[in-house]
Amino acid sequence: QNTTGRPISIGVSATVSNGKTMSLLVSPNSDMSASVTVDRTSDINDPTGVSAIIPNNIYYKASVANASGLLWAELR
Repeated sequence: QNTTGRPISIGVSATVSNGKTMSLLVSPNSDMSASVTVDRTSDINDPTGVSAIIPNNIYYKASVANASGLLWAELR
């Protein structure tokens, strides 16, 4: 959850295996039941990334399957 009192920038990069996806999701609730995908990439066997601006008090998570070289950055 972004609790900084202001928006933050999130960036996630990885090498995603063919046939798999990497997504960045946001939600107003902690169980992510009302989540929305704000960025997504798939079917790339080279380094790639997703990013988004996350408003204050919003929950966020990256969903990644079969990836290597995962990097996560937050600009607060």
